Amino acid sequence: MQKIVNQAATGQPAVTRIVSIEPFIPRSYHVLLVEMDTTEKHVIVSSPDVLNLKVCYVHCMTKEVKHATVFHLTGPITIHLLSAKKFPGYYYVCKWSERHHRYACSSLEGKQCGFCSHIDELAQLHPVA
Repeated sequence: MQKIVNQAATGQPAVTRIVSIEPFIPRSYHVLLVEMDTTEKHVIVSSPDVLNLKVCYVHCMTKEVKHATVFHLTGPITIHLLSAKKFPGYYYVCKWSERHHRYACSSLEGKQCGFCSHIDELAQLHPVA
């Protein structure tokens, strides 16, 4: 459902824009990315209690940002950010899954297959006994 907003009634310049009032639901073709201004290939972000992570969902074919938000993560957490070659300036979110006893990655391959080159790279950098 969409709502048309006319800003002239609010004192703003007369521009009509369409605003979606439905919540954003990520699809299988959306990848979760973090935008960062660094040249590092691998960035580790950790926090003992609360971590606020600015993320965005990008359409993997058109490469356009579909939704941006902030994840509020609690508890001791470590997130690995690995550079996304297909999306310059962006990083995939990788995290150790205690439930599955392996790393999980937000890349398209990681989501669809459960394994990708980022997970392999992390496993080599941080071997698990």
